[in-house]
Amino acid sequence: MENRSYVVLLLNDSYLLRPVDDSKDAGRKPITYDLPSDVTFAIKRLGDREFLKQTDASWLFAPNGLCEPIKFLFQRKGDWVRFGVDPLTGTMQREESFIQ
Repeated sequence: MENRSYVVLLLNDSYLLRPVDDSKDAGRKPITYDLPSDVTFAIKRLGDREFLKQTDASWLFAPNGLCEPIKFLFQRKGDWVRFGVDPLTGTMQREESFIQ
C-alpha cells in the first residue's frame, strides 16, 4: 500500500517489522512482536536441507508484495507448528502442526 520495501527482522525472542528505507520515518519505532519465553523458532530458506535456528536473520518484502520463499517451525516443549509462506502472495501455505 505504501509502495516501499519492508523487512521482517527475525530475532532470538521476537521479530519486528520496519521499512527498508526508514529515513522517512526517523524517530518512529518499528512494530515489534515478542514471542513467549518458552517458544523457539527455526527457519528454512530456499536451498536449505533442514530448519536452522538463526538469530538476527532478515526477510524482505518488495513493494509489489513479493517476498522470499521461507518456511517456519515454531516449537514449545513437544508441540510444534510448521508452515511455508507463498512468495507471490505472502500468505501461509502447507500448514502442519502437532499439539498435545
